[in-house]
Amino acid sequence: MTIADIIALAKQGYKPGDIRDLIELSKTVPEPAPEPEPEPEPTPEDEKKPEPDYAAEIEKLKQENEKIKNDLAAAQAENRRASNPEPDTESDDDVLKDIVLSFMR
Repeated sequence: MTIADIIALAKQGYKPGDIRDLIELSKTVPEPAPEPEPEPEPTPEDEKKPEPDYAAEIEKLKQENEKIKNDLAAAQAENRRASNPEPDTESDDDVLKDIVLSFMR
C-alpha cells in the first residue's frame, strides 16, 4: 500500500487504526503468481527454412563494394578532366579606363 492509498483512505474517513488493519491484511494476502506464457510451438515452415549462405552474401557485398569504388574513381577522374571556367576579369585597358574616368568626374 502506498502513501497515496493511505491518504485516499484518510480522506474517505478511515481512522488510523482502520488503515493499520488494512495494511496488515494486505501484507498477509499473497500476490498471485503470474502465469508463465506458453512457448509457441514450432511450425513446419520454421523447420524448413535453411540457414542463409553467409559466404555468398559476403562475396556479393564485396563485389558491390568494388563496383561502387570503381564508379567513384571514374566520377572523380571525370571531375578532374572537366574544365573549370575562370571568372571573367577585366582587361588592363578596362581598368585603366575606369581609373581615368573616375578622375574626370
